[in-house]
Amino acid sequence: MILLTDGIANLGTAVPEQLMTLVEGMREEGVAFDACGVGVEGLNDDILEALTRKGDGRYYLLGSTEESGADFAKQVAGALRPAAQNVKVQVLWNPERVGKWRLYGFEKHELKKEDFRNDAVDAAEMAAEEEGVALYHVEVKPDGEGPLGVARVRFLDVANNEMVEREWEIVYQGEAPNLSEADSKVRLASVAGLVAEKLARSPIGERVEWDELLDDARQLKGLFPKEKRVGELEVMIEKAKQLE
Repeated sequence: MILLTDGIANLGTAVPEQLMTLVEGMREEGVAFDACGVGVEGLNDDILEALTRKGDGRYYLLGSTEESGADFAKQVAGALRPAAQNVKVQVLWNPERVGKWRLYGFEKHELKKEDFRNDAVDAAEMAAEEEGVALYHVEVKPDGEGPLGVARVRFLDVANNEMVEREWEIVYQGEAPNLSEADSKVRLASVAGLVAEKLARSPIGERVEWDELLDDARQLKGLFPKEKRVGELEVMIEKAKQLE
């Protein structure tokens, strides 16, 4: 079920708890709930995002007419044809090598460690062409021992209805290379994440200058010539710099 809404709960049941119970009941009957917030005026972003989490679905935001084109259609198509269900990712850091770490974002989606292999605890769905990025800030112990840690992914393969689990070691490679040497998608995720941190005025965000982010965004635009959202990121940074 895909709900397109202005996000203003002014008809019927408007109590968040009752709406969540309704959506959870749908999920138990095998009906996923997606929500699309149209426009930003008066939009109750928190309720819609929470409902889609409870409903095993996705949350989209259309802030303008231009955003309702092919990219949005591709997102909806992916929701209707998932390749993997109950997708969970777990990163375990090695305390002998890593002192402190922080995950950026995902506060509302973080699961308990023991829920990784508990298949009764529902998680995300992904289409064949979709991908996700998680950003971690890690304090490494140069004199420590072993790898940085291990990354795991677990999901239900829709093709054969079987649970699949994969695991990769995160190798310690000494001094980290400059961000400019990273994969283009990692660079894009990093710049977007740093923009969010700067807008939130976090300690790491305060250490980054708008001009640096703007330069990075302009370089990324050349690496993603067909990605409209990369150009929009540059415009967003320019506006944020002017407002500050």
